[in-house]
Amino acid sequence: MVDYGQMSRPKLAIISERTRYHFQKPLENLEKLEVFHFYKSAFPDMDVKRFTNLILYQNASDLKQKLNSLKPDLIQGLEPYYGYSRLRIPLKILPILSAVKSYCKETETPYFFHVLENIKPERKYGFLAGKVMRSIAKRYADGAKFIYYLNEGARKNLTDLGQRDKIRYGLWGIWGVDTQEFKPDTAKDKTILFVGNLSYQKGVIDFLEALKTIDLKDFTVQIAGDGPLKKEVEEQIGKSNLEGKVKILGLVSSDEIAKLFNGAYLFVCPYKSLRYSAEQIGMTNIEAMASGLPIVGYGSGSIPEFVKDQKTGILVNEGDVGALSGAIKKVIENPKLHEMLSGNARNRVLEHYDAQKNVRALEKEVLENL
Repeated sequence: MVDYGQMSRPKLAIISERTRYHFQKPLENLEKLEVFHFYKSAFPDMDVKRFTNLILYQNASDLKQKLNSLKPDLIQGLEPYYGYSRLRIPLKILPILSAVKSYCKETETPYFFHVLENIKPERKYGFLAGKVMRSIAKRYADGAKFIYYLNEGARKNLTDLGQRDKIRYGLWGIWGVDTQEFKPDTAKDKTILFVGNLSYQKGVIDFLEALKTIDLKDFTVQIAGDGPLKKEVEEQIGKSNLEGKVKILGLVSSDEIAKLFNGAYLFVCPYKSLRYSAEQIGMTNIEAMASGLPIVGYGSGSIPEFVKDQKTGILVNEGDVGALSGAIKKVIENPKLHEMLSGNARNRVLEHYDAQKNVRALEKEVLENL
């Protein structure tokens, strides 16, 4: 069994089923906690070899063995409504939840978790499976020392579990962005940017439909991402006579994504809600705002909690392609409006979504509750 060593600082074990760069990188700002991040897989935008505190585990049994070796002082567990499967109940995460709860009970190790899920379990999983997941989440939450919620829907899900006294708002797990990495470039290109999976939920086809009625003049369009609708996106570009104006970049690495945002002019996020999934934060919006980009998009999910309509961007009703097109036109044809939205967007991120500030504040708060 691996010996992870004895650390002078309190040891925090973070348990993830799947992790990604914008969750992992800000952990480097922690000063008083020694972090060990246990994960099963990572998103393709992340080079796991860059991080020395990542520990791969194979299954719940392997996780528990590694926790027994590490002997952490505190554990951040998975959120109970994480994941979805064809069987509705997220079978792959239930053993992980059980392993964390049983380890903490056996060793009297405190644990906490954060919740992003903004959809009620009965809607996400279906009525019967939702009732089962609600019961599991209730027992899991009852054992937690405290719980963070990151949006209003998550708060409601937790109060429905009777956890009103344990919950607190905080961007634990999302943190924000590196405001020195994501920042306005003085030599901005006239680029309208879309970043996301090429899927129905991310609204890439709505984006292209909206562009059809816009005279792009000196503007170009960049689409960063890959996904199941890539062929349809390529066909739509041809049908809409957008060849030469729209460039598909494919997946952009975590090392290059900031440069893409920093040099753009406008960010469009026509993200949609599904029965089992809705935008919980809209991390790309925060990255765009940090780069001084006005946001134009749908006010779906929890996006309006982070993008302030008419202040840091323009949000329209979900699915209203005509309104989306009109909002894009309004911003690119009105330099004063663009300047106002851009400045407000950057200032909002500096005030609320600076990752270093948030990590340090949350670290202090966690330590006070050990």
